[in-house]
Amino acid sequence: MKAAPGRTVMVSVHPDYNNGADEAPAIVSRAWPDDHSDATPPFELVNVRILLDQADVPWLTSVPLFETREQAEAAHEAKFADVPAGARPLLFAAWWPPRPAHQPGDRPQRF
Repeated sequence: MKAAPGRTVMVSVHPDYNNGADEAPAIVSRAWPDDHSDATPPFELVNVRILLDQADVPWLTSVPLFETREQAEAAHEAKFADVPAGARPLLFAAWWPPRPAHQPGDRPQRF
């Protein structure tokens, strides 16, 4: 998928600020034109407004956007492989939300 303003993504957040959840939806406010398609795994950079389970609506800039959370976590692990596990920073990434598979009958019939 391609990032664009208005698209919804998921971002990693500290559970203390999100009612115990470590991810939250966010709205892309800017998709940077930088090309990181040659990275492993490839990613884009985006600015996002986070929709936390509280009153604050924080803004993050230049967040790497991956296809899946697993890709984001793998890139984070590779980047901080030489840092002891207890001293690593929190995951700073975004990914596309999983798309549920449609089941028979869950779409309205065409008229």
